[in-house]
Amino acid sequence: MTAPAGLPASLNANRRLSQWLRLRADGRVIVTPGKVEIGQGILTALAQIVADELDVAWERVAVEAASTDTSPNEGVTSGSRSVQDSGLALRHACAAARAIHVAVIAQRSGVPREALRIEDGRFLAPDGRMVGSYWAEAASGLLDCDIPAEVTPKAPAARRIAGWAAPRLDLPDKVFGAPRYIHDLRLPGMRFARMLRPPSRGARLAAVPAAPPGARLVVDGDFLAIVCDSEAAVAAAASRLAPRIAWQERDTLPDAARLPERFKAGPIETANIASPPPAHRRPARASPERRVLPALSRPCLDRPKLRRGALVGAWRARSGGVVALPEHLWSAPRSRHDPWPGARASDRASPRRRRLLRPQWGR
Repeated sequence: MTAPAGLPASLNANRRLSQWLRLRADGRVIVTPGKVEIGQGILTALAQIVADELDVAWERVAVEAASTDTSPNEGVTSGSRSVQDSGLALRHACAAARAIHVAVIAQRSGVPREALRIEDGRFLAPDGRMVGSYWAEAASGLLDCDIPAEVTPKAPAARRIAGWAAPRLDLPDKVFGAPRYIHDLRLPGMRFARMLRPPSRGARLAAVPAAPPGARLVVDGDFLAIVCDSEAAVAAAASRLAPRIAWQERDTLPDAARLPERFKAGPIETANIASPPPAHRRPARASPERRVLPALSRPCLDRPKLRRGALVGAWRARSGGVVALPEHLWSAPRSRHDPWPGARASDRASPRRRRLLRPQWGR
């Protein structure tokens, strides 16, 4: 099925309306975008957009954290595009949900569509009678459909919530220290790991000292990690163990002081970006032409610093126990910030199936 060209890109890739939005009988609106809250405030912004399009109080809207189980695949969260991409998609999705409910309730009540008005999720006739609500239709499966092509969101002048200041939904937990991030997650039987990185690129693991009491080492080729029962214990053990590890280093990078000479001596490719017009086609100048030839340069960029991330991986071992290791590096085929194409943890445990819980920075 070809998606309509007029829909936002995120909707073209994820047409199922119920994948974006759920209406509950208790009066709540559950939103499941594919973008991640990492401090930019999209929980609040997306809730305002949804409330505006559905004509409900924005306090009714709950934006769930992105999950590979339930959220649409919106790629990475980066480039300040969350509202532009996910916000536009949700605006169209909610406009479609509103239109579907208007059509059903108008047919059932006999009130013309254009005569219905919506106040905080209640559908009212011109005489003030309530003839339906989002919550009464929550179990009817109206949102279990593809988003139609003829979606018309509200005009900007009709918006009453989006664009106005509102209390940030993500701040209270941060201010009062409530668990909010993946490194706050604690699972039964959970253990903690730290990777012990080599001192330079290409270094080989030569000798590994014995693990400290209460710790376990994981060695796979030149990969080395330490596992303990608590985050504080693994941090302390890693600090004590790191200076005692023997690495075989080798030169894999050029001398930083001689990079300009190396670049000049290396192979080059020349491409013609633009050519000046022939002399007979150049416009006449009243004064002699002055050529300015600037010398432009920029410092060489060193390899980017490795950022320590957090990932909780849980799987059921043959013995029936659950193992969960945070502090893993993870990667994906196209972007190290994108878990959707098939992220993999570096612990090499190769479980048959992984579920990423609230990936951060993409992520």
